[in-house]
Amino acid sequence: MNLILKLSTVLFLMISSSCDSAKTAATEESSEKSPEVMDTKMVQDGYIAGTVKYLKNSECSYILVDEKLQTQYDPINIDEAKFASFKSDASKVYFKFTSLRRMNRCPEARPIQIIDIKLRTE
Repeated sequence: MNLILKLSTVLFLMISSSCDSAKTAATEESSEKSPEVMDTKMVQDGYIAGTVKYLKNSECSYILVDEKLQTQYDPINIDEAKFASFKSDASKVYFKFTSLRRMNRCPEARPIQIIDIKLRTE
């Protein structure tokens, strides 16, 4: 009888400690995905935090605005199939680009070619 009591106590302690570690892991995982942490990680990976902006009466129908510097970019390849889903006014995105040496299509934005773009969560 005494052996059963000892075994059940040990089993109870093991189960209760493992539940606590799962909660800690879940808390750490959710804090890693906070917007501030994601912004820092994406910037370290070479992305720029920005917003997609629709321009109704312009040669550049969609531009990307760098949220930190307020620089406006004209992504000439935003109509490509892999980037077309990001054509939505006021979408928050992370993007990587290559600058282009060509004439501007519109005076308000600098021409670029998108390398990669990802949707941001707020």
